[in-house]
Amino acid sequence: MKRAGKIFLILFALIVVIVLVAPFVFKDEIVRRFKEEVNQQLLADVDFGDFRLSLIRDFPNLHFGVHDFVITGRDTFAGVELARIGEFDLSLDILSVFKGDQFKIRKIGIEDASFHLIALDSNLANYLIVPTTEGDTKAEEDTTTTTFSLALKKYYLRNVNLTYDDRYGGIYTAIRNLNHEGRGDFTQDIVDLKTKTTIDTFDFRTGGVTMLHKVRVASDFDVRVNQQTMEIALGDNFISLNDLRLNFKGLIRMPEDDIDLDLEFDAPNTSFKSIISLIPAIYYQDFHQLTARGTARLEGKVQGIYNGDKEIYPKFNILLSVRDGFFKYPDLPSSVDAVNTDIRVSNTGGSLDNTLLSVPSFAMKLANNPIAASLTVSTPISDPYIDFTLNGKLDLAEITRLVPLDPGMQLAGLIDAAIALKTKLSAIESEKYDQVTAEGRATIANFVYSDPSTLTLPVKIASAALQIRPENFQLDNLVMTIGRTDISATGRFDNLLSYVFKDTTLYGRFTVSSTLFDLNELADLSADTAATATADTVESNYIRLPEKIDFRLTAQAQRVLFSNFDISDFSGAIALTDQKALMENVRMTLIGGRVLLNGFYDSKPQVPTFNFSMNLENFGLRPSFQTFNTIQSLAPIAENSEGTFNTSFTISGPLTRDMMPDLTRISSTGSLRTFDVLLRSQALAQIGTYLRNQDYSTLALRDANISYKIENGRIHVAPFQVRTGNLTGTISGSNGLDQTLDYDLDLKIPGTAIRAEQLLASIGGRAPQTIDLKVKITGTYTNPKVSTSLGNLVGDLVSQVKEQVREKVEQKVEDLKQQVNAEAERIMANARAQADQILAQAQQQADRVRAEAKAAADRLRAEGRTQAQRIRDEAKGNIIKERAAAEAARRVEQEAENKALKLEEEANRRAEQILQQARDQSNQILSEAENKAKVR
Repeated sequence: MKRAGKIFLILFALIVVIVLVAPFVFKDEIVRRFKEEVNQQLLADVDFGDFRLSLIRDFPNLHFGVHDFVITGRDTFAGVELARIGEFDLSLDILSVFKGDQFKIRKIGIEDASFHLIALDSNLANYLIVPTTEGDTKAEEDTTTTTFSLALKKYYLRNVNLTYDDRYGGIYTAIRNLNHEGRGDFTQDIVDLKTKTTIDTFDFRTGGVTMLHKVRVASDFDVRVNQQTMEIALGDNFISLNDLRLNFKGLIRMPEDDIDLDLEFDAPNTSFKSIISLIPAIYYQDFHQLTARGTARLEGKVQGIYNGDKEIYPKFNILLSVRDGFFKYPDLPSSVDAVNTDIRVSNTGGSLDNTLLSVPSFAMKLANNPIAASLTVSTPISDPYIDFTLNGKLDLAEITRLVPLDPGMQLAGLIDAAIALKTKLSAIESEKYDQVTAEGRATIANFVYSDPSTLTLPVKIASAALQIRPENFQLDNLVMTIGRTDISATGRFDNLLSYVFKDTTLYGRFTVSSTLFDLNELADLSADTAATATADTVESNYIRLPEKIDFRLTAQAQRVLFSNFDISDFSGAIALTDQKALMENVRMTLIGGRVLLNGFYDSKPQVPTFNFSMNLENFGLRPSFQTFNTIQSLAPIAENSEGTFNTSFTISGPLTRDMMPDLTRISSTGSLRTFDVLLRSQALAQIGTYLRNQDYSTLALRDANISYKIENGRIHVAPFQVRTGNLTGTISGSNGLDQTLDYDLDLKIPGTAIRAEQLLASIGGRAPQTIDLKVKITGTYTNPKVSTSLGNLVGDLVSQVKEQVREKVEQKVEDLKQQVNAEAERIMANARAQADQILAQAQQQADRVRAEAKAAADRLRAEGRTQAQRIRDEAKGNIIKERAAAEAARRVEQEAENKALKLEEEANRRAEQILQQARDQSNQILSEAENKAKVR
C-alpha cells in the first residue's frame, strides 16, 4: 500500500506540474495555431494580446483570460473593428471539464469593450463573419440527443459601448458605458436571478426620427426562472429612464412556441417633471434648476398569448395622463403651462388590428400661445380610421425664452396651423370624398434653424403653405435656403394617409427651381455624418432609392455644383419610382458645352445599374479630360490635345460602390464629330521622327466622323477617314483602361514630307510624289511602340536611288523621268480632282442623310412629348387616372426616344456606307491612275 500510495502521489504531482507548466511551455504554439484556425474559419481577422490559463488565480477553478481581443472586418469592412474587448475572463469548474457532461461556469465577463455593428443591406453586414453554406439555408432536423449542458453562476459586462448602425433599415442605436451583472445558479431547476444594469447614455433613431436621445438608464431586476416549466416570475424590479422610474410585476410563461404574458407596470410617485425628463433639450440643460408642477400617471397591463409567427397578440392597456403641467427655468422669461392630456393605447387581444389609440384632448400654453389637439386611430391594419384636429400658433423664438439652448443655436419663425381630418382610409382610396372630412392649412414664415452640433448648414424657410384637401395635400409657395442652396417649390402629395398607415405608395408631383443648388455642400448636411465621414473607413455604399415612392419633379436651376462639375442652365424632369431614378430630357451646360440626357439609375438590383443616352455639343478636348474620369481612363490622348467635338452615345452597365461607372463592364456605342481638333501624343511624335518632319508629330482632324464602341474596358474605333492638308488616309484600332494601344494608320503623304530632297539630289534621285505609309501603334500611351511598313524611310529611298544609278546611265534615267513626268502629273492631277469630287459629293450626301434623320427623330420626340402631355392632361383631376397616365406617358416618351435613336443610328450607318463606298471608289481611281502614269 505504501508503494502504491507513493506512485499515486508522484503521478498526481506530475499531472499538477503539467497543468501548471504546459500553458507556458506551449503558449506560443497554442496561440499561433488558434489564430490560424480561427482566421481560416471566419470572414474576419481575429487577433488578441496576452492570455492566461491558470489553476492558481481562482483555485480550485480553471481560470482563462484574454487581453485585447479584436475582430476586424475584411473586404468592404476592411479596417473597421467589429469588436474590441479589453478583458475577457472565464472561471470554469475543472472537474466538470473532465466529466464532460456539464460545463460549470463559475464566472464569465468582459470589460472595456466596444462593439460596432454595421449593416449596409440585407446581405452585407460586418457581423456576418461566419461563412454560409448550402446546408445553412436548409438545415436538416437534428434528431440526436446529448447530455451536455452549461451551468452558469455569475456573468458581467463592465464599461461596454455598443453601436448598431443599420443603414439599410434606417435604425441607429448607441449605448455608452453599459454596466450589467447577473447572479444565479443555473445548475438548479429554479434559478433566482438578480441583475443590475446602468447605461450612461442611450440613443435610438428609426426612419430618421430620434426616439430617445442621451437617455440615462438604470435597472434592478430580480426574477425567478423555473427551467423545467420555463416560467419567469418578476420580483422586486425597476427601470429608470432619466427621471422616470417604472416598476414591473407579473409572470412570463414559455412552455412551447407561445409566450403567455401577465405583466403590469406603473410609475409610482410620477410627476410632470419626470415625464419631461425624456426630452433631451430639457433634461440636459440644468434640469435640476427647472421649476415644474403638475401630476402625471403612467401605467400599463399586458395579458394573453403572444406568437409572432402566428401573428397572435395579447391584450394590453397603456395610459399616460397629465394634469396642470407647468415648467419654467428660473433665468428665462417664458414658461409652459396648462398642460393637460390623456393618452391611451389599448387592444382587446388577438390581432394588432384591434389596437385603439385615443387622445381625446391635448392642450398646453407655450408662452401664452394656446395649442390644442386631439387624435383617435382605430383598425390600423385593415382600414385605419383617423380623427385628428390641431389648432395653434407658435412663435418659435419663444422656445429660446423657454429652454436654454446650446451656444450657437438659432431658432425662429412663425407656425400657424388649423387642421381637421376625419375619415376611413378606404374612403380616400376609393375616392369617396363625400365621406372624407379633410380641411385646413399650415403655414410657416421666417423660419430659421441653425445648430452646428446637428447640422453643418443653417436652414431658412421664408414661406411655405400646406393646404389640406380630401384628395391631396397641396404644397404652395415654398421658399427656402439651406446654406448657399436656394429652393422654390410647389406641388402636391397624393395618397399620403395610405402611405403612413398602410405602407402603400406615396405619390408626389412638384415643380422646383433654384438659382444655386450646391450638392457638394448638402452632401455633408448632417453634423453626425460629417464627423464620422473621416473616421469611418467602411467602403462607400450604393445609394439605395426608397421603395413605395413615386415622385416626379420638373426641375430648373441656373447653377448646380456637383463634385468637380459646375453646371449651368439645368432643366428637365426627374422621376423616382420603384427604386429607380429616371431622367427625361435633362438639359444643362457644362464646361462650355451643352448636354441632353435621357435614361435611368436603377438601385433595386444587388449591384445597381444605369442606362443613359446622351448628346454632347461643343465640348473641348482638354477641358473634358480635366473634368471626366472616364475620358482620363479611356481617351488619355485628350490631355495634350486641342479642339472641340460633338458626340451622341448610349452607355449602360453596373456601378462601383463609389457610384462611378464600372469601366471594365460598361457597354457603349456612339459617334463623334471633330472640329479643328489637333491631336498630340508620344506615338505621333515618333512618326514625325521617322519622317524627319515635325509637322507630322501632330494630327489635325478638322471634320472627322468617328464611330466607336466600348466593350470589356476597351474603346474600339471603327475605320474613319483622315484628310488634313496633303495627308489622307484611314485610322482604326482600340485602346484600353490599362493604357495599351492597338491602332493602324493607313496614310498617304507627299514625298516632300520626308525632308530628304538635298540628300537625294546629291546622288541623283528624287522623292516620289506620294508615299503609302502604313503605321502600327502598340505598347502603352506613355511608352508607345511605332512601326512602319517602310522601315528606315530615308535610308530605303537613298539605297533605292543608288541601285538605280548603278544599273542605268544617270542621263537616261533623267531623260526618262522628264518624258513621263508631265504626262504622269496630268494623269494624277485629273485622278485626284475626280477622287476629291467623289468624296465631296459623298460627304454632302452623308450629311444630308444624317440631317434628315435628325429632323425626323426630333419630330418623333416632339410627337411623343405632345402625346404624353395629352395623356397627362386628360387624366388631370383624377388621382387614380393620373398614376396610370404618368406611367403610360413615360412609356410613350420612351418609345418615341427609342424610335428616334434607332432612326439616327440607321442614318449614321447609311452615311458611313456612302462615305466608305466613296473612299473605295476614289482609292480605285487613284490606283488606276498611278498604274497608268507608271508611278512607282
